Amino acid sequence: MSYLDDLSLSFDPVTRIAELSALKVLSICSKKELNTLCSDTGVLLNRVVGDERCYLAVDIGKIVIDPGLADEYAQKVEELKSRFLFPGGLVRYGYEITRVTIKLVGLKTGELPVLFNKRDDAIKYLTQLSEIGLINTDKSNVAIPE
Repeated sequence: MSYLDDLSLSFDPVTRIAELSALKVLSICSKKELNTLCSDTGVLLNRVVGDERCYLAVDIGKIVIDPGLADEYAQKVEELKSRFLFPGGLVRYGYEITRVTIKLVGLKTGELPVLFNKRDDAIKYLTQLSEIGLINTDKSNVAIPE
């Protein structure tokens, strides 16, 4: 099983903003499916950023993650964040049930998720992060806009 053909990742090398979305509805109901989704996401990110870091906007409009997988989801997201993303560089927008799962993860980890209803708001936020990061010479320690 692979989701590589079901996911789309675009990347702007100037702002270092990547956008991940599903091409069809993906219902993630098992640990195996979650592991595959996160592994395939890592493959796509590695293709565009390699050893560098980026900001990531995830359209969760077609990615439905069962709230019962919140613990496993938290672990997998942390692995992806530590490998590919600038600090504070993950935003999500879209579907309500996955928003519930993400909020559950936030309660368990103590890290508030950055959620938006619309793509434009998510990209605006990451663009602000990117602009701050482009000024900052140490891109591993990027400030978060208020």
